[in-house]
Amino acid sequence: MTEAQALAFIEQYLQQHLPLTVAMQVQAVAYDGQTLRLNAPLAVNHNDKGTAFAGSLSSLATVCGWCLVMLWVKQHYQQPCQVAVAQAQIDYKKPTNSDFYALAHLPDTHSLHQALQMLARKGRTRVTINIEVCDEQGVTVTQIASYAIWQV
Repeated sequence: MTEAQALAFIEQYLQQHLPLTVAMQVQAVAYDGQTLRLNAPLAVNHNDKGTAFAGSLSSLATVCGWCLVMLWVKQHYQQPCQVAVAQAQIDYKKPTNSDFYALAHLPDTHSLHQALQMLARKGRTRVTINIEVCDEQGVTVTQIASYAIWQV
């Protein structure tokens, strides 16, 4: 799957299945097979203080990780699967003062190989994803999330 195909898949999937991401004006802008970037504008995701709403920040982080895992499963596993966030730990480091983006990073290849083996053996597994949310000043939020994957 090329970057353009992956981004088109994510954009279409989000528009059809996650109305919140449409309201947030989320855009899939970069994917290299290891990292996914989703952008969101501050204009529709701000709070009463003029900074990014914490709910928008956590939603973008969670959705970015989820999309990355969806792409990874689609590219590396033959059977249809579902993905859902199972656990997340988020740290709001400082206010987000401008348009922002989430970067989700796949774990190391050894961890991914083990996850594929467990998925093939048991029909389910989990993958832990590190996500950063950044504005023009740098990292404002970090999230570590575990995503459940199961065959359907």
